[in-house]
Amino acid sequence: MSDLWLYALAAGLVAVAAAGLLLLRVLPLLRGRTGPDEPPARRRAKWNRHLVPFLRRTLKDKAHVAAAAEVPATEAQGPPASLSVWCLVKTIVPEVDWLALARPQAGAGGAVVCGEVLGAVPAARLREILSLDVHRQDLFGHAAYVYVWPADAEARLAEVVAELVPLDVFQTRYQWTPPVPGAPPP
Repeated sequence: MSDLWLYALAAGLVAVAAAGLLLLRVLPLLRGRTGPDEPPARRRAKWNRHLVPFLRRTLKDKAHVAAAAEVPATEAQGPPASLSVWCLVKTIVPEVDWLALARPQAGAGGAVVCGEVLGAVPAARLREILSLDVHRQDLFGHAAYVYVWPADAEARLAEVVAELVPLDVFQTRYQWTPPVPGAPPP
């Protein structure tokens, strides 16, 4: 009977270690959850701080995960907007107002990184253009979309280019500085 307490202690330590490892995996998801009544800025902060690192670590090279940025409008009539960068590869993007389209580049280890930003397009309009290739997901209270460049890109390219706001015009309107080409995502 005197040796049973050692087995109980070992079982307890294993249970605590297993619960700790499980909590480490689940904690970003619990902290990143959001409700429908939260303000958009707080939702974006939770997405960027908790879900983006978790999803990037989980998905690895299967899909990019875009962070969301808030860009203030300098024009009196424009409210602040949200923006993500999409480099035309399979990407999970949160609900944003604008998408900055970047040229894809080959990165280290054969990965694709975002290169030069070409311009911005309203996200809702881009979803209309890519209607069959954009799927809405609800990820822990966040609306997100999986953007995939369509197979029939030639037919849709002219429509996307027609909606594209040139980078210099977008920078003037929103005072947004694009990321450095080839830099790792924020």
